[in-house]
Amino acid sequence: MVAPGLFQSFGGKQTYTLSNGAKLDAGTRTQTTQLRFVISSFISPHVQLMLAGTYDLVDHGAPLNRGVMLRVGTFF
Repeated sequence: MVAPGLFQSFGGKQTYTLSNGAKLDAGTRTQTTQLRFVISSFISPHVQLMLAGTYDLVDHGAPLNRGVMLRVGTFF
């Protein structure tokens, strides 16, 4: 199986209410755009290999993450 994908998350604006009732924007957001790519295969009826890669294109207020994951799963 080959599964390319695009993940997006929007929203999460955080504000503080001051003692005088005014709103102050905290500057934090949960706005993320990420490319994903997964390759998966059963190498036997009970063993699965999966390779997944993620690449952040945009992440507001956080560092960009890039990663590769290798998973070996056994099923019985």
